[in-house]
Amino acid sequence: MQFVIYPDLDKPGLTLSPLIKVLSGLVGSEKLICDVQKGCVLLSRDELSVKEALQMIDLFQEKIDSVVLQLVDASNEIVNTVDVPDLLDHVDEDVLDDLLGCGASPDGLRLLLAMEDEEIEE
Repeated sequence: MQFVIYPDLDKPGLTLSPLIKVLSGLVGSEKLICDVQKGCVLLSRDELSVKEALQMIDLFQEKIDSVVLQLVDASNEIVNTVDVPDLLDHVDEDVLDDLLGCGASPDGLRLLLAMEDEEIEE
């Protein structure tokens, strides 16, 4: 969700610490863009200089790398703690090899087997 804010950063309402105002370059900004998503708020001037845009891209790339590493670590950690059987273990190896050789997706086959198992349980 995106909002446009017309703040007077020196008056109550939108309160930012003086240090944040100076470091972010928002002092004197007449129009701010606020992008809000669960777990994240991005506040920026509506028009950035080329240098600021490039710095923002660098920051985003650092954050993306950090979030990707966080997800990789979490996925590797949970896979070691939860014993989830591979649904393809019960498929004949030759049949599985033929299916994969013809272009079938192993994850797609797992999903189809899981969906079928859910239908049987209902």
